[in-house]
Amino acid sequence: MAMTILNLPSSLRYKPENIYLVGVIPGPKEPSLKQINHFLQPLVDFFLGTWKLGTWIMRTTMHSMDCLIHSAIALVISNLPAARKIGGFAAPTSHHLCSLC
Repeated sequence: MAMTILNLPSSLRYKPENIYLVGVIPGPKEPSLKQINHFLQPLVDFFLGTWKLGTWIMRTTMHSMDCLIHSAIALVISNLPAARKIGGFAAPTSHHLCSLC
């Protein structure tokens, strides 16, 4: 499971330094819905708190003073062509080996 900051420009959004690895779901089989919920619960709990109450950031490049931010999870469920377009990846029929090129 990985997270990116969606309000970054698309040219920066999927660079390795801007992607956060949230967790790895062990295999070898795909987990059931009940098992997946155990992996997602801590992440959902964290974002629920940051959505309702916000988080104070001491300083950013745009704000020299404290800044209150609110976070949310943007979930995308789609077929492969739509997921590639939304994520800014190459089309599934692309002739490039790398899906990011």
